This record gives sequence, C-alpha cells and structure tokens, in this order.
Amino acid sequence: MLYVSENKFWVSSNGDFTLGFFSHSDQPNQYGVGIRYNSNSIPHDKQTLVWVAGGDLHVSNQSYFQLTNEGNLVLCNSNGIIAWTSGNSNFSVAFAVLGNDGNLVLMSKSQKIVWRSFDTPYNVLLPGQILPVDRTLRAARQNSVSSYYTLMIDADELQLRWETSVSYWKSGTARHPVNYAVVTADGALQLVDRSSEPVWSAFAQDHNDSDVNFRCPFSLTLESNSRCLAPNLLKCESHVDMVQLEYTLLYGIHPPNETVTFLSLKQCKDLCIKDADCVAVTYMNDGTAQCRMEKTIHLSGYSFPSMKAVSFVKKCSFSNPLSVNPKKASTSFSNKDLTENFKHRIGPTMFKGMLSEKTLVSVKDLKATTEKRRMGLWIDIGDSKLSKKLSWRKRFRICLSVARAISYLHSNCREFISHGNLKCENVVPDENFEAKVTEFGLGIVYGEALTTADGVVADFGKMIVMLVIGKRDEDVFRWVYRKWADGQGDHVVDKRIEGGLDSEELERVLRIAFWCLQVDERMRPSMGEVVKVLEGTLSVDPPSPPIFHQDEVDE
Repeated sequence: MLYVSENKFWVSSNGDFTLGFFSHSDQPNQYGVGIRYNSNSIPHDKQTLVWVAGGDLHVSNQSYFQLTNEGNLVLCNSNGIIAWTSGNSNFSVAFAVLGNDGNLVLMSKSQKIVWRSFDTPYNVLLPGQILPVDRTLRAARQNSVSSYYTLMIDADELQLRWETSVSYWKSGTARHPVNYAVVTADGALQLVDRSSEPVWSAFAQDHNDSDVNFRCPFSLTLESNSRCLAPNLLKCESHVDMVQLEYTLLYGIHPPNETVTFLSLKQCKDLCIKDADCVAVTYMNDGTAQCRMEKTIHLSGYSFPSMKAVSFVKKCSFSNPLSVNPKKASTSFSNKDLTENFKHRIGPTMFKGMLSEKTLVSVKDLKATTEKRRMGLWIDIGDSKLSKKLSWRKRFRICLSVARAISYLHSNCREFISHGNLKCENVVPDENFEAKVTEFGLGIVYGEALTTADGVVADFGKMIVMLVIGKRDEDVFRWVYRKWADGQGDHVVDKRIEGGLDSEELERVLRIAFWCLQVDERMRPSMGEVVKVLEGTLSVDPPSPPIFHQDEVDE
C-alpha cells in the first residue's frame, strides 16, 4: 500500500521506473498516482510521468493506493472512497509487478497477464508499448484545462489530431533510437532519449496554433479565427462568388453541421453554390474525393503546404470591388458622436449609442489607466427582445450557446482566455436567441489577476440556475438542490414558462449546474465537458450538494 504522506515508491528491478504519488504543480495539495521514468541525473520533480492512474484524476494528501485482496488496484481518497480502479476483481490475481519496461502488470497464478498499464496509455509511449487502433494518446492537461491534442492510428497512419476530426500531422518512415515518444502540451510529437531530452520533434520547430487554427480568410482581414465568421449570405443583394483557399481544410465550430459526400471537384463546388444553406465546402485531394459541406457561419480550419485539400467559401458579389486594404475599408467614429456625448446612460459605466446604419449598440467605459479614454462596443438587440417571456427552448439554447462560447475561450483559442465576469448581464441573445458573450478578457485591460477556469465554471453554474428559476438570487441554490434531490426539479422552473418544458433537458441542465458549483474545484467539469452534457452526448452521475455543506441538506 502507498500513502501520499509517506512519499514511498514501488521500483522496477532495474531501477528505471518508479510507481508512486506525485503532486500537481498547478494545483497545490492535489496528487495523482503514476509511473515515472527514474534517473539519478534528473531531479525527482522533473522526471517524466509515463503513466497516470485515471488520467487527470486528482486526490487529496490523505489518499492511498493499494492492491486489494480481490486482486484490484484501487486509488482511494481521504474518505476511503474509490476514485479509480483497474476493474479486474472478477479475475484471479496472484501478484503485481512493475516491469523493467515501465509496464505495471497484474499476474495470475498461472503467470498470465490479467491487466497491464500499457493498455491504458497516458501521454507517453514506451518502447514495446503498442498504441492500438481503438486507443488514443492524449496530451496532459494544462492550466486545469483538458488538452484537445491526441495521437492516434487511422488508415494505417500515425496521426496527430486536434479535437477528433482535424489531422494536422501524419507520420513518416524515419526511425531514431529513443527511449519513448510523448505528445507535448502544445501538440508536438517528440522522441525523447534516456536523459529526458527531445532528440526529434514533429510539428514543433516552427509550430504555432495558426498551423492548426489558421488566419481568418473572410472580409480580407488577418484577424485570428476566434473572431472569424463566414459572411452573412442572407443579406446578399446579388449572386455569390466562391473564394478559393488552397491547401486548406475548413470545419464548423458550433454547430458542426457537416455533410460529407463523394463527388468531383466541380460537382462539389457546384453543390455548395446551389445549396442555400451551404456556407463553405472543402474538397479532399487525397484520393478519397470527399466533399465536406459546412452549414454554419462559425467556421475555423487549418492550412498547411502538405494539406491535400482545397476549400471554397461563399462571398457576396458587389458591383464595386472590395478593398483589400483593411484600413481603407474600415469605418471610424468618435465615442462622443456615437453616444451623443454620453447622453444616454444605461448603467454605471454603460451608454446607449447608435451606428450610422441605425444599429443600436452599448458602449462601456473601460476606465483605462492611460490618459486616453478607452471604450468597449457591443451590438444591442433592443429592450423589446429582453422584455419578452423566454420559453424553455430559448433558455436552453442560451445555456448551450454560452457554454460553447466559454469552452471556445478556454480551449480553442491560441491562449487560455478567462472571462472573469460571467453573469446574465454580460450575455446578449441575438434574434435567434443564440447567446453572445460580452466583456470577456477585460481583466487584461484592467491589469487584474485572471479568474481560473474553475472559477468561470462556477460562475456559469450560478448563471444557468438563475436562468432556469427566473430569479437573480444566489441564496436559492440550497432550495433548488433540495427540490431536485427530492425528484421535484420541475418545481423550481420559472412559472412564467408556459408549456414546452423538456424534462430530460432540465435534468441535464440542473445536474451539470450543480457539478459546476461544487466547493471542491477538482470536482468541477471543464467547459468542454459541460457542452457535451448539455448536448446529451455525455452523462454524469448525480452531484453532491453544491456551495453548502452536507449537514445543511440534512437539517
């Protein structure tokens, strides 16, 4: 048995590998159990983890790891509750051994392998370890956010992927004498020698996220893809043109809405032109003849010289050619003209304004420390939209679109972006009640410390509970949880909702909200996981009481 407090290890017979607890550098007093590559030339806290029980699972400093009498490897938290298990209690296990190859193995009396760590890889492949076709190697978490980079085998090739569908590197045939392979936190594949130094890297020397998430091709700008939207084709007064993008693959961010057919290049392009819902299309020149049609304006993609694909994006045609100079094509105005000299105050630091085309906007005084007054601008949908009763369908759509937006800020941008002030006031629904999240990243302007991902997750949980019950009151969480725990979740829903309540959606919303509000930040989900739960593609267990203590529930 191994305890966190004792700082002891199981060591392989050749001394190359050790099994024991390790601390998470980005989360104080949080521990995991795993196998390290052991070397006297490398400080212990710098030694590479080659396997971790439960992936990114965290436990406290009173936890322990043991081989039970039933032959199960278990990791238990400070309360003795099993947090991870090898799951082989139905088999006869005689002993466990940490092999000289770094493989932790459970053996039967007849010397047969019952379970081994090599079958559940972390982010490292050791010599002799096989990555099966149905397995993936996922990069380690960074800044408490799950990585989107994976290594997998597909079509007899080794591929590095972003998310699950975007392949940004494919293996070659070169081989080098190395100790193990690892997928780094920034998506590079490295071959590492016995001194833990990389001797070869793929997609690393000139690697940056623009190779995965490329520059926005729309509106003839160089804006990053986090602000990249395909043109609004519904407003085209004449026919559309197709902008060609060589060596480029496009994909929808949310919703994906991708249709795949098998056509010629011309047929693929013509199909998109004739389909009113088609926004962009990608034709694969890799011999598959895949025609990938995208039907969402929220697009991203990647461009690489070796990418065997060509993409086409619909663009409105005008009688006058568009200027290729973004500066000449931009519109300028003064803050005083925009707001009639800050005449219409709608909040402590918010003012009502109007653009030249009669579009309502909200202008926020950012109170910069510089001599110049810095302002933020948001498109306003008008008071009439906000005053209408929100149906359950609209409220659920707002919950899901906000979750997708925050997930994008946390995981899909070049750097982690913290919102820092997520609340109902900073969510503006458009005419289709697709929520637009405002005021994110203002902590950078103010020079404030950024809110962690777990903090933003908690803010999201509070916001969606308030959206469900129709009250902006943080004192109701205990009551809402009690009603839900008693099987009366529908009793907390805003009474102004007239029919149309989906009980399954309500259950998903409340469950994930309570998980977001867990006092123990380690128990809170990532925003990517929140999106999957709301979409119904990921299920979660009933959560423990949030915000408050268990004894308050039992009163």
